[in-house]
Amino acid sequence: MRKKFSALIHLFILLLVLGMAVNYSWAIDLKPKKLRDNYNVVLEKAEKEISALAEQVIIRPTVNYTASNLRDPFKGPQEDKEEKEEGPAKLPELKLQGIVWGTDNPQAIINNIVVKKGDAIAGGVRILEINRDGVVVFFKNRNYNLSSPVMEQLEKIQKKGGTDD
Repeated sequence: MRKKFSALIHLFILLLVLGMAVNYSWAIDLKPKKLRDNYNVVLEKAEKEISALAEQVIIRPTVNYTASNLRDPFKGPQEDKEEKEEGPAKLPELKLQGIVWGTDNPQAIINNIVVKKGDAIAGGVRILEINRDGVVVFFKNRNYNLSSPVMEQLEKIQKKGGTDD
């Protein structure tokens, strides 16, 4: 499959280069008629091969699995029942103190610890995402949002209906 696709690309590049060369030689009228006829025959054959290869290429859709709130298929029914009986796990005390989000490597300060995406903190809490609105963490098969300190202050101001002077 890759070889056919690679051959298709190489053939297309060859045709492109050949086409540029032919156009240049026609412009300065150095190309004899026989060579021009051979070029047309080669071009027709190449177009047929390209169309034949294009029919053979199968374009498959990309599949993204986004079922984060569904039951884990690798756990048995008994394990799943035990988890439901325990109820949802309580997130450890996390205080979001600051965010640096406008860079290639966003970071946050949680409980006086500088963290980045992918870090694990406080009893198995994993940092999933850091953005301007806050931090998304994963704990015991659930996602939790920690609001940015600035967003919390803005919400308080909006609830008051005025400014915080």
